[in-house]
This record gives sequence, C-alpha cells and structure tokens, in this order.
Amino acid sequence: MLRGPWTLRVSCSKHVSLIATSVSPLVRRASRRWNDETAGFRRRRVGGAHTFSLERREECAQQSSHYPAPAEESQPPCFALQCSEWLIILNSAGYSDSWLLTANALQNCRPVDYDLLSGEWAAAIYYDGVANSGNDPTAPPGTATWLVVDFWQPPWRTNSAFWLVEPPQAWDDPANPASTFMNDTGRSHISNSQVDIVIDYEIADLGSYLASPMGAQFGTVPVKLAWSSRYVLLQTYTITNISGGTLNNVEFYQLLRSFPGTGHGVTATVESVYDPTYYPDSLQAYVPYNPVHNLGAFRYDITQFNNGDPAGWVDYVGFSCTVPPEMIGNNWFRTFGTKPPPPGTHWDVEARALNGSGVWAWGEVAGAEMWTWPQLAHQDSVSVTVALMCGESDCNGNGISDWCDIMNWTSLDRNLNGIPDECESQVPAAVPALSKPLGILALLLVACVGIWALRRRAQCSMKPTR
Repeated sequence: MLRGPWTLRVSCSKHVSLIATSVSPLVRRASRRWNDETAGFRRRRVGGAHTFSLERREECAQQSSHYPAPAEESQPPCFALQCSEWLIILNSAGYSDSWLLTANALQNCRPVDYDLLSGEWAAAIYYDGVANSGNDPTAPPGTATWLVVDFWQPPWRTNSAFWLVEPPQAWDDPANPASTFMNDTGRSHISNSQVDIVIDYEIADLGSYLASPMGAQFGTVPVKLAWSSRYVLLQTYTITNISGGTLNNVEFYQLLRSFPGTGHGVTATVESVYDPTYYPDSLQAYVPYNPVHNLGAFRYDITQFNNGDPAGWVDYVGFSCTVPPEMIGNNWFRTFGTKPPPPGTHWDVEARALNGSGVWAWGEVAGAEMWTWPQLAHQDSVSVTVALMCGESDCNGNGISDWCDIMNWTSLDRNLNGIPDECESQVPAAVPALSKPLGILALLLVACVGIWALRRRAQCSMKPTR
C-alpha cells in the first residue's frame, strides 16, 4: 500500500512512471518484477522522490501511433486503479495485461510481486457491417473486432478500428472507501464512427470478511468454490449506436486469459471453467457509487485456477456477470512470439463461434462469454457490467478460505499441503517419524509457523460464512 501523496503517470509514448514521496515495498518489489519481464526499466531519483519508469513501447507507444494524441501528457490512453490489495493497469479499451497483488492480499500468503493476470483481459464486438481495420490478416471480414488496438504480451496488432474519443480519467472518489490517496474510479471513451463505447470502472469494497463467490463447477467436474478478495473491479461497457441507422445482430464478447499460481515463477496447469450456479453473494447487495453499474446476482462465472503447482499455491482469477451469456467458451490461448496466437479462444471470439466448452485445462487457456441484442436503433444504448476478481479456495464450502480454516485450527492439515484434510480422500493418520536432527528442525519450523499463525489469526478468526 502506498503511503503519502503520490502521482501515477502512464505515458502513451515513453513510459509508465510512479512518483511517490514515500514508496512502499509493493512498488519496490513490483518494479523488480517488471524489470524481469520488460526491457527498458529504469530507476532513478528525482529531487528526493523515487521515480520508477517502465518502458511500455509495445503497449502505450503502439496505441498512441493509432489513437489520436491525447490533449495532455498527463491524460494518456493508459491508467491505473489501485486499492490496498492490488493494482491494475488498463488502457482506454478496457484492456489489461498487468494486475499485481500487494502484501495485504489473500491473507498475506502470496509474494508482493505477484501478477495474477499476465495474460489478456479484453473485449470485442460484432454487428452486421462492423468496421474492421484489416490490420490482422488472420481475421477475415465478418468477424468480431477487438476494442483494443494492440495486445501487449504477446505483442500483436488486432483488427480493431476504434480510436480514442477523449483521454481516459482516473480519480479517487472521496465517497468510495475502496482506497485512500489512490485512484479507485475511472472512465474511458472510444469510437469507430458506428458505435460509441464508454467504459466506467469502480473498485467495489465489499467490506471486512466479505467476498464474492467464484464458482468453478460444470457438469461432472468436482465442485470447486473460491471466495474473492474483498475488492472487486466493476467494469461497465455502455454501447451507443451513432451510425445513423439500425444495427442488427449486435454481439459483445469478454475474454479472460489469466495466469493463476504462476506469478511466483512456478509453471502450473491452468483450468478455465464456466459456472452458472447461484451462490449467495455479498456483491449482490453492494450499492455502486456510479449508478451506471448494473448489479444483481453475479452468477455467470468464468473462473480460472491452477493445478499441479509444486509450490502448493492455488489461486483463482475470474469474472462474472448478472446477465446470462448467449454463448460461452473455454479453449487454448498459446503465445506465439509477436504474432496472433494459434487457434484457440482468440480465434473463437473473432469467428463468433465460442466452442461451448464449460471446462478447459492446459498450460495456457482462456475463457469468454458473449451477450447479444437483435437490434440497436440509432442513438439507443445497451450496457454490460462485468466483475473482475481474484481469490482463494474454499474446498469444504463453509464460506471461509482454506488458509483461514487451517490457521484457525478449525481444519486439520496433517500432511502440510495447505489443503484441509476433510477435502482429501487419503490423508496419513499421523506425521511420519523423523530422525533426531530432522525432528529438531521440524520443531523449529513448527514454532515459527505457530508464531506466524498467531499474528495472522486475527485476519481470519471473525470471517463468517457468506
């Protein structure tokens, strides 16, 4: 969490720079993470303040070459929203490829430089006669067009014909308790001469010990249920017809490709699951500070999580909507240098042919949902609100995260794998006997874990069933 006055500036042509009079460990460690991933990272001192600069030539620079230049350097096509648990960098098309957790997230069980996204959070649209830039030769006419001009990693240019109408804005809403001295609200505006799309953003603070369910059950897949962080990103797309005539067969797509469990450097198999099951939800009772966000029962979930991770981390990343999708799909999303990915969810979106698969497991996967409107008259508008969230597992379904169950001693974990014993079919009756040296080391380890657990227990002890 950042302390003291600060400014976040994301430059469309040069770099992302974060200037703070006092810099938290989040920024220092996140900077090291970005240094590993992106060339051109610089750290320097400016008049006693720390400045962290990240060259985003494949990101904002490419976008500025397509979008009209912003009116002011301080309002470029990229911006950031932040709460005490995470920071996300978005562009004017509502796209993101960087979502970093802080030290306060997920019961302090994750590294600070933990990127749960590192993939694609992107939207696309179709209607009869949709404008298409032709920049992507793999997308023939008649396909859906992406709102974003350039995907960041892997870097490639899409078929988007959208441009920036006005510079995006991000600010700290004083009425919203989601953050203090940090931007928790935003708005961006793009167009392609046929439709105007205004995107509103709000970090929703569900309150202490509250969360939104992240369902991951489909068909015969074993029941999996996670609970989100208390902070959820609401993102509402308002689509207005400005073509002068009626638009037919309007379709809107939201795609998520996340990397749960891999942010700490361990390769894990990721599963993507669609779950339409209704679970009691604190988000349903949330009253947004911007009434443009349409809330209700967020029950139509795309949830992604990692399996087979030798480090034992199991994380959940997903999005949800209150409106049932017309089509859903989960499929591959494999990186391919600087070219569009091979056939997978990306192609399914452009081809307007989501595969209908409720489950997909691979090293790199993505999920998508699609909503439709048969007609949209001139100057009429429609909107879609999606909620982006991350969280932890709740394998026994008691509304409390597994880590809190173990730390509260309400669940046993005799094999020390981070999973409550009642969720496993085979658990050893007792810890195997150890040699004397190993036994001493084990006792020291248990003592250290016990001290840590007591310090963290307060975060979990009063967490009720949701």
